Amino acid sequence: MKIHNAQDEINKTVEYAKFAGIIAAILIVAWFIAGTQGILSVPYMMAVMGVFLIVFACFQLIGYKSFVGMFPEYDPIAKLVPAYAYAYPFIGIILGALYLFDIGGAWRDGITAFILLIGAGGVYLNIRKDGSRPHCACLGNIIKLPLSWVTFFEDALMGLMALIMLFL
Repeated sequence: MKIHNAQDEINKTVEYAKFAGIIAAILIVAWFIAGTQGILSVPYMMAVMGVFLIVFACFQLIGYKSFVGMFPEYDPIAKLVPAYAYAYPFIGIILGALYLFDIGGAWRDGITAFILLIGAGGVYLNIRKDGSRPHCACLGNIIKLPLSWVTFFEDALMGLMALIMLFL
């Protein structure tokens, strides 16, 4: 029988609130970057992708050692190629900059979709199995949340945005 710990619930609530605040800030900053374009426009999606990838890569670099250790627990590419976990934050920064400066077009979108959708698949498989879940490594040491459906939908939505831009 699991004992309910009120402090754990408070901590979890605080971590989710921090996460929601960061997502809101990313969306607002992207709105300013995209200018007068609507939130369903390609410039807005590119700005969201760019800011999101760079912000989360910075989180990963802040907790780089723990990120490199945790990421292969649920990312299929990092499981097969351990060096990928070391390179992942830098790939995020590069892809984010390519989105913000609108460089790379189809190959940028294709690579981003591949990385994020493969990652979403790994997250899905991990959260579907029983047992304890690792912390979401992509949040670094800034936000301490377990791998969850939030992580899955975040990766899947970003991967789908990259696919949409690939075919537009």
